[in-house]
Amino acid sequence: MEEYNKYFQLISESPCLNCATNNLKNNIGIAAILLFYFPKECMRPHGNFTTYIDGQVLVSEVRGQWNIELLDAWFNAMMPHIEELSAKGLWGTVGIMHDSLLCSREALETLAYRAQIAVDKRHLVCSAFVAKQDVEGRNFIEPVYEKFYKGVCPIQFFENYEDAKNWVIQQCADVTKAHLLD
Repeated sequence: MEEYNKYFQLISESPCLNCATNNLKNNIGIAAILLFYFPKECMRPHGNFTTYIDGQVLVSEVRGQWNIELLDAWFNAMMPHIEELSAKGLWGTVGIMHDSLLCSREALETLAYRAQIAVDKRHLVCSAFVAKQDVEGRNFIEPVYEKFYKGVCPIQFFENYEDAKNWVIQQCADVTKAHLLD
């Protein structure tokens, strides 16, 4: 029993399931058993974020590798901004990614799913991501994001905020113009 308590301690000090598994990589059988019973609610968010509005753009600055728990907190923090922007009309997002673009498949699926809801119900037009070339995953992650966002809304990657913001504003103007011509 002492050995199981030691393993459970390692898991409970881990911020997410991936870290817990890594902490127990030499004891994968025990890790699998304990992780099966380990409640997801105990997981702590990886990374951190800030959100704010800049005109018709919802800006999120995200640091670190992020997980589904951070995404849940991030989404909750964005909701008042989303409500405010959608009441005014068309809007877009710019995610300024620091340190890493890497995340779990579950987190990326959830991000695209929530974007689809915002498109359908809250007038979201597009999403831009800002990441310098030294951000972890920058060189290979774009096609992965594009795959998850396909059919949801246009996305684009940029190296600076001003270009991303201008693209979002142009996308919103194009949608407005297209609707006026209909």
